[in-house]
Amino acid sequence: MKRLLLIHPKTRSGAEGFGQTESWGLPPLSLAYVAALTPVHWNVRLVDEYVEKVDFAKEQADLVGISTYTSNAGRAYELSKLFRSRNIPVVLGGIHASMVPEEAMGYADAVVVGEAESVWPNVIWDVENGSLKRRYDGVRLSLENLPIPRRDLFSSRYEMDVIQTTRGCPFACEFCSVTAFNGTEYRQRPVQAVLDELVTIKKKIVYFVDDNFFGVSEKHMDRAFRICRGMIDRKMKKIWVTQTSINAASNKDLLKIAYESGCRGLYIGFESIGPESLEEMHKRVNLSVGTDGYRDAVRRIHECGICVIGAFILGNDHDRSDVFRKTLDFINKAGVDVPQFGFLTPFPGTRLFDRLKTEDRIFCGTYPGDWDQYDTDHVVFKPMNLNAVELVRGFDYIVRKRFSFLFVIRQGIKTLFVTRSIIAAVLAFNMNRDSIRFYDYDRLFLCARVGEGPSE
Repeated sequence: MKRLLLIHPKTRSGAEGFGQTESWGLPPLSLAYVAALTPVHWNVRLVDEYVEKVDFAKEQADLVGISTYTSNAGRAYELSKLFRSRNIPVVLGGIHASMVPEEAMGYADAVVVGEAESVWPNVIWDVENGSLKRRYDGVRLSLENLPIPRRDLFSSRYEMDVIQTTRGCPFACEFCSVTAFNGTEYRQRPVQAVLDELVTIKKKIVYFVDDNFFGVSEKHMDRAFRICRGMIDRKMKKIWVTQTSINAASNKDLLKIAYESGCRGLYIGFESIGPESLEEMHKRVNLSVGTDGYRDAVRRIHECGICVIGAFILGNDHDRSDVFRKTLDFINKAGVDVPQFGFLTPFPGTRLFDRLKTEDRIFCGTYPGDWDQYDTDHVVFKPMNLNAVELVRGFDYIVRKRFSFLFVIRQGIKTLFVTRSIIAAVLAFNMNRDSIRFYDYDRLFLCARVGEGPSE
């Protein structure tokens, strides 16, 4: 029996992001799909370096598949070199390899560009027949016939499971590579197929990894409503969290049934409190609500018993020295339960990358080595109205003001008060607790990197 080894590499910097912290380690769903498409006469092993330490020099395989995103590309290339030195063929895939395929081809025997479902059977056939090609270009298929991912290959250390019900995003924000990878069409899995897969998930907590679970139109939201109704009718009793855009807050009936079906947290990209920044990002859905409408959106979600995980980007071209104080003031007044911060990062394949490269503003531009810094935790370009030191000082200010163990306790109590949900409060507590360690590591590293000591 042939052996396939699938690897989700850890970043070489050791930094953790959303989905990689103690309470929020998310299994690599894309690799589980690849495993499901692999013939049964192959023995498949899946390794996630975030949860498992493995001596790869001792691993035996006939084929290695490695998933890449930008900040782990360096580690992916290291692993590829290790296996290729032993004459084991390596296939690289994922969003980074898809955005820079020519680079990736220099570190692998083959590269899968785009979504793998349409080409992985061809990869396996070619390997078995000694005719592996250098590049396989996937096409975006309908999601109607997706296989059930191989969850049996996931480590038992994960506290939650994941599921995907849609792909694609019509918004095409300047900083985001989702559109380049998954397209602008909002492709949806049939409701029945989603419910049938949910029944097979044994974990109590589920994260819907859709980039926008509720969608943008009434038709999209009706589909999400039917999924929630199906979860209730089948008595699944899951606790779940997902990502969505801020427009979902206007649909109270949808929020109510989401709560009834087990939703206790919504991850929303507020991105910025500045209309000029949102305009430059092409964040149209946020502009349609207006930054003045952010607080009402948070309130409506709270009223339905759901906590708000809010993402904010620092270092936009219109950001000035007061953006840190203003952002923190908004978070506190609006009652965002779990704020998350990242520096604006020009990922390859985005319009932001092309623009900043044309403007000669990227100073971490020696690739592939500098890809390690492209994790939203490092400043990799010259901001317009702030310098790197000011950005790091502003980040340090936010961390000192917002993240302490006393804050975590107070926020948990506040979340309980506004949502009237113990589970939502525990969710907020756990995520904010993880953020203390995560952001404290970042501020120490970043301050040292720019020659600044963290403030006391």
